[in-house]
Amino acid sequence: MARDVIGSGHFGAASAGVRLDCWGAGPLLIRSGRRKWFFEFSEMFGPVVLRASDMNPAEKQPVSEHDPFWPPFSAWMKSGRRVRAVRDKRGLVKFHLCHYRREDQLR
Repeated sequence: MARDVIGSGHFGAASAGVRLDCWGAGPLLIRSGRRKWFFEFSEMFGPVVLRASDMNPAEKQPVSEHDPFWPPFSAWMKSGRRVRAVRDKRGLVKFHLCHYRREDQLR
């Protein structure tokens, strides 16, 4: 399997006619009010919400356009997908915190 860095934490992988776009700098955390979501993001496929307990894909994904995940996610995209690494005591990255301007958040 060939693997190369695309940039911005993305990795591309190709094998037997299959091409994958994988986010390599996740997980990401986005917050809005008291709500928070961990997710991974792919340029090709979009976000995948993760369970906070084990960072595996959640059974319930935000498919409805009225899901409360979409306003902060859209604001993060509009604000240039800015992130800050959050590290543990050993200095290892635990996750990346997403930053966006409140005025960019759709309601």
